[in-house]
Amino acid sequence: MFLIYLAWLAWHQKKDLIGENFLVPSYLTWISLISLVFGLLILLEDSYVIFHVDSYHSLNIKIQNRNFSEDIFSIFICLIANHYFLFDYPKKKHLANGNTNQLTKKEEQFFSYYRLTDRECEICQLLLEHKNNQEIADCLYLSIGTVKAHIHNIYLKMAIHQRDQIYTLFENFQV
Repeated sequence: MFLIYLAWLAWHQKKDLIGENFLVPSYLTWISLISLVFGLLILLEDSYVIFHVDSYHSLNIKIQNRNFSEDIFSIFICLIANHYFLFDYPKKKHLANGNTNQLTKKEEQFFSYYRLTDRECEICQLLLEHKNNQEIADCLYLSIGTVKAHIHNIYLKMAIHQRDQIYTLFENFQV
């Protein structure tokens, strides 16, 4: 019954994530179909084995038969996981690293140009990700007052007065 619920849940999650990532919907489709098919097969196999094959006596309850559908289901899930980790995950990781290295190089030059400290660099990086003061404080485990003090120092070093000006400075910064 759990596998049938898992199939339903994966199918509905797939509908919500169709536009966001090309890998997630395809894997959720496979997981939902495999879970539905094997959930029904396990239910049928268990029903047959319990009522027709195994014998239950008053003091001797012993299930003697294995559930082959569960074994095959486990093999399919392992194959899907292996496919993901051998083929799709390295591609996804490579794409993610390629995008962040370019951005990091520009950010490093931007931060060194304005002579920001390490902590100010961390905060400025989060500012460039459009995070508010509370989100920055939560990410870096700082108080809001400390975050505001660092942001004030960043504003002084960049000679700006508003948060929107950081985005403009960063976009116009030449590497």
